[in-house]
Amino acid sequence: MWIVDIFKQTLMITAFVLVVMLIIEYINTQSHGSWSKPFQKSKFLQILFATFMGITPGCLGTYTVVSLYTHNIVNFGALIAALIATTGDEAFLMLTLFPETALWLNLGLFAIAIASGLVVNLFIRKNNLDETQESHFQLHDKHIECKPFQPDIILKQLKNITFLRAVLMFVLGLFIFSLLVTDEHGGTHKHSDNENATDVEQHSDAHSEHEGHEHEVIDIHKEKATVLFDDNHEHPKWITFSFGLLAIFAFFIVSTVPEHFLEHHIWKHVIKVHFLKIFLWTLGALLFVHYVEEFIDVSSWVQDNLFVILVAAVLIGFIPESGPHMIFVSMFAAGTIPLSILLASSISQDGHGALPLLAESKKSFLVAKLIKGILALAIGYIGITFF
Repeated sequence: MWIVDIFKQTLMITAFVLVVMLIIEYINTQSHGSWSKPFQKSKFLQILFATFMGITPGCLGTYTVVSLYTHNIVNFGALIAALIATTGDEAFLMLTLFPETALWLNLGLFAIAIASGLVVNLFIRKNNLDETQESHFQLHDKHIECKPFQPDIILKQLKNITFLRAVLMFVLGLFIFSLLVTDEHGGTHKHSDNENATDVEQHSDAHSEHEGHEHEVIDIHKEKATVLFDDNHEHPKWITFSFGLLAIFAFFIVSTVPEHFLEHHIWKHVIKVHFLKIFLWTLGALLFVHYVEEFIDVSSWVQDNLFVILVAAVLIGFIPESGPHMIFVSMFAAGTIPLSILLASSISQDGHGALPLLAESKKSFLVAKLIKGILALAIGYIGITFF
């Protein structure tokens, strides 16, 4: 049943997203220190550093750059670079659905972000904008309880394991087991896949005359609801192996981190803040694509109205929140929109990483959004027209 397939795919995607977010949270906290000091002396290094932070999946990297900007440590060009490079929580979804394309997309965003930051610094200086006061959005202090890896307390914690740690270890262990079972029995679905092969090919051929781009079409209506474990996918075992390693690393994190990190970083931030939102937006996006494709010839309509979709993607990108942009990620994954529109959406949006900026400097926020919107429209237009 299609609704069950979509629900299973939503759970799987959400699980992958949370695992990656957990690892990013761990690395960010473990490596936190005086890394920002060398970048204060060079504008180019500021932009380069901000782009690296922005390209990091999730909101943490962008939060860091916004905080450094409001503390007058990095310039406006660096801020623009970070906001262009970031794709918020959608980065996790893209890395889950189409990892290779997502990597190429991030490389493109990286180059665009650096070039844009350099150009912006030629025309806009921070003192031309309203000066921001030092914000209360502080980077995490380096207290001992915030250090994720403390070998001397691991055995003691496991002997006196808390309910939260036990549940998380059980869930991750079950998740790893499901990956192993799926990989081990992947061949058992080949007969079913062959039976569906004709339907998938007809589905693809029906839209091929309208598609001006080439990328993999993901059929979310068929029994093989997720491309991650499709035996016909170009790199199914590589993808399964990669996510298996990530899940094992996440299990190590959950079983070894101090109680403070477990409760405040993993539970209160990664799970309580992000789980329901990612699950509901992913489910909503997949249901939206399903119902739209059920009643209208989406590819045909989109190809006739690409510029309308482009403008909509850019305008929705002005919303300082992760979630609405997942619709465009899902539409691209389903082969409905070209890469140029997904790129424009990625440039325009910045997840909720810019929310602290909106609170501290509304003028900087509006100028940044305007620059990103114009750039997204221009690049999207060029992509639609010439590629």
